[in-house]
Amino acid sequence: MNDKEKKIKEARTIEATRKGISEKLNLIVRVMGQPILTHYEGGLFSDHGGNSVIGMTSTSAPLDYYEEEENDEYDTLEMLDAFGQPIENPQDDTWSQSKRPRKRVDSHIIGWYFDGLNRGVHLEIKYMEEISELTVHYKGYLVFKEIGGDLQAYNPTEWEDKIMEFHKSAQKMHNVNRKEEKKEREVENLKAKQSWIKQMRDMWGL
Repeated sequence: MNDKEKKIKEARTIEATRKGISEKLNLIVRVMGQPILTHYEGGLFSDHGGNSVIGMTSTSAPLDYYEEEENDEYDTLEMLDAFGQPIENPQDDTWSQSKRPRKRVDSHIIGWYFDGLNRGVHLEIKYMEEISELTVHYKGYLVFKEIGGDLQAYNPTEWEDKIMEFHKSAQKMHNVNRKEEKKEREVENLKAKQSWIKQMRDMWGL
């Protein structure tokens, strides 16, 4: 990076910091966006192409086989044989489904994604947790990029006006969510208190 580019980056960093762009983007993507989930089987964290995706499921070797269930089926066959009942291995779909190994599927949040198209704005915000990468694409072009707090790209144009509008909505939603969370905590605290009082009465006759 030459001196001229360094000066531009410094100026843009100061401007972005003054406007609070990063904070606004983070609030929008987390409150109005959706989590990017990696579904994995057997511990793999990728889709068929090795990329993290929203709602996709990766494939891998089965993690466990529920051996106890399968043993129950074999025990049943042995009991039928002991009583002289004919034994035939069914070939229908039910049998084949029951004998197939079952896979344990888990999910993990690796980032957040906001798409403004359903709100009439061709704007995308994405945040990836692992490297703290925050990016904004407007009309298909990269206009903002920050990795670990270090500004990599920032083209302040009309997209910022859209961000300000989305931020107002996100702030209102955030305030509502906080109030709801506070009510939920109060309810949980009340239940815990009532449970403790009941326990003291049962144990000590208070």
